[in-house]
Amino acid sequence: MSTDGYVMAGVDFPFPSAGELDRRVQIRLRQDVPVGLAGLAEQHPVVFTRWASLKPVGTAVWAASVQTDERVTHRCIVRWIDGITDSHEVVHRDRVYRVRRCAELRGERRFLVMEVEELGGVEAV
Repeated sequence: MSTDGYVMAGVDFPFPSAGELDRRVQIRLRQDVPVGLAGLAEQHPVVFTRWASLKPVGTAVWAASVQTDERVTHRCIVRWIDGITDSHEVVHRDRVYRVRRCAELRGERRFLVMEVEELGGVEAV
């Protein structure tokens, strides 16, 4: 895991049970490149697909994240991936989620927990 993005301390949830990683998601690196005099174009030079658990967070987690201006709407769990930062996005169906923080699950590099913010539909972002 890179230190370029926000990193949480190890998360102490139980490991996902068999069949809990039930959503096929894309994880992609987002880069904005200059276009013309004042424009930006979004590029995704790194895109890969993983099985994931993607669930909304509770109201207490959401309210605390709003107070720190790091909005978290969902929690995404995947098998361990090195190098995920807050420059990455998770895409499930037509929804895009920006990675806000990530951590290893239970202090082991078996699973990665990403706290993400839902940005909206693919066409809207």
